[in-house]
Amino acid sequence: MSYSNSWKDICKKRVLISRVLSLGLMFILSLGTLLFLFMYNYSLYIIIPFMLCYFTLGYLGMTYFVGMWFGLYAALLPIEKDHYNPIHQAKDLAPDARIAVIVPVYHEDIRRVSAAIAAMVEDLEMHAERKHFDFLILSDSRKIDVVSQEMFAAEKLKDMYPETNFIYRHRIYNGEAKLGNISDFIKRFSPNYKFMMMLDADSIVPGKSMIDMARIMEGSDRIGIVQANLSMVMRNTLYARISKFISSFSLTIGFFGQYYFYMGKSYYYGHNAMIRTAAFAEHCALPILKKKGPWSAGRPLSHDYVEAALLDGAGYEIWSLPQIPSFEELPTNFIDDFQRENRWMYGSMTYLRVFLLDRLDFLYKTRLFTSAINYFNPLFGWLFLIMGLYGLVYIFDHPMKSYYLMKKFEPILLFSLFFLVFSIFAKGGVSVLYFYKKKELYLYGGISKIIISYFAYVIYNMLVAPMYMCQLSKMLLFWVSGRKIQWGEQNREDRGLTWGEAISQVGWMSVIGVFITYIVIYKVFSHDTLAVQKILHVSKFSLMFWYFPLLGGLLIAPIIVRLTSQENSAIKSMSWFKSPQEVETHFVIRRTEELIPYFSEVVPENLTFLDLIASPWFFFRRLRQLPHRQRKYHFWKDTLLSKKVEDLTVQEKFLVLRNRHLWEDFHIRGY
Repeated sequence: MSYSNSWKDICKKRVLISRVLSLGLMFILSLGTLLFLFMYNYSLYIIIPFMLCYFTLGYLGMTYFVGMWFGLYAALLPIEKDHYNPIHQAKDLAPDARIAVIVPVYHEDIRRVSAAIAAMVEDLEMHAERKHFDFLILSDSRKIDVVSQEMFAAEKLKDMYPETNFIYRHRIYNGEAKLGNISDFIKRFSPNYKFMMMLDADSIVPGKSMIDMARIMEGSDRIGIVQANLSMVMRNTLYARISKFISSFSLTIGFFGQYYFYMGKSYYYGHNAMIRTAAFAEHCALPILKKKGPWSAGRPLSHDYVEAALLDGAGYEIWSLPQIPSFEELPTNFIDDFQRENRWMYGSMTYLRVFLLDRLDFLYKTRLFTSAINYFNPLFGWLFLIMGLYGLVYIFDHPMKSYYLMKKFEPILLFSLFFLVFSIFAKGGVSVLYFYKKKELYLYGGISKIIISYFAYVIYNMLVAPMYMCQLSKMLLFWVSGRKIQWGEQNREDRGLTWGEAISQVGWMSVIGVFITYIVIYKVFSHDTLAVQKILHVSKFSLMFWYFPLLGGLLIAPIIVRLTSQENSAIKSMSWFKSPQEVETHFVIRRTEELIPYFSEVVPENLTFLDLIASPWFFFRRLRQLPHRQRKYHFWKDTLLSKKVEDLTVQEKFLVLRNRHLWEDFHIRGY
């Protein structure tokens, strides 16, 4: 049996075991839910479709719960005993192998981006393989001053690291956002590069990680993508601090679980991954979709999952390797996170149109389909809430019948309750066990800080979950109505929200919270008399406890959004929600933070197009890059040279930036 077939057979067996366990557990939990529906006196016409939806969506969550236990096993397994890991097949890079490190930007803070690029270059320079890497800054920015700063920063990078090849390219037309930017790279540069390291503007990848991924790709022609592990870093708001803690503490096991079950049929997240350029160029041309219902026309917005599926369909392997570290920044408040989630949701909805492509493997079809339908969970949550409140009224009005059913099926109800509580805390327990075995609990401040932080996170998560349910429901309604989305720039800075912004953005959630609270107290709990409480042996306070997270989170939504967008020095001083990079900061993270002030000084935020024209240092560097375009120069010179620089339109300034003789003429005129 070949190496390729052997790991594929193992994956099939592991996935089968996972599905059997998930189905079994979900079947038992469904019995508890089914019992409540009978207690609520719903008809079979409601129970049957409800249970089908509940079982389907619940099964998806159950697979993660089951997978984390196998993820713990995979995480603790020494890599030398993991014979299927492609790390064992890694080879030295061929002498002529070229690797493009791609950094797409769109109205980003170029000072932070440049600092990260510089840090990655310096990290690479510690290794002999640095000569294989070129850095390409691919800009889609539309603002002339932003583009001017990007060009200026690129020239500074060239001066700082003369042995590294930097390419800066600004697209004239920026259609199809990042997808179009990468397509432009593929058309223009792909023949020059064997591999491409795909980054986002907020990505920071250690040099060793890049080299390890490239060597793995070199070791097997069958590998199309190697995805690195993702850790959230930098940013200091309370929202960011909590996100960094839980992502590094809990998601590590999940990442190992994905690797354990899927190995060479894994995920690609669109960045922090090494890609075989020729395979990508040949097989990853995305379909152009026509406008249909709520779906917009064009290529799929969230293209990464589709590209992985297309490469897999062409016979290539996609490996997500949790042993290879990489970093990214994150939204620093709820509002910016909601905006990012909105883009992801619109992108995922296109999967419902592409998952049935014939050339896709069944596993990837399933992955695309489930990624889309997961966004319907909030609607199911509202339905569950409404049915639960209506059912409570029936239970309060028929307490003897309800009590009899609860006593008769008490084991099922107790198991459901136990499993709910267990599943909430098991995720933290598994992570504690992993870091204990690795002797890395100190990275989170020790066991006591971990327990406090995780319990605080559980409470916090229960409060904010209804907020996400509201927001995702709103996004779905916008999508169904056909509202278009602008795939615009992202705010990656620590951004404290004002009270006005918090109220204007999520105040409507508090209105919903007040309405639900009124329904619960005056329309539902009014049926819960003292006689009913004695029969059911359930106090009104204990019932209200179950509704507290839902009602509390919605009622104080603006307060949560506002406070978490600020830095909290008290929580930091107590070492709550500590993450590993706070204790042992990787060189590329530390160096990025050190270089940001430098680039802020040499590329000031107020640098403009006029400053570029007037700078002799930049003038000669730009001049030698521009081609001779005599016909275009003679066509435009009379029109443009009759104007002052400040009177030029944005389009005319871009013309000057792209024409050697216009650039020279404006500089000579004294600007």
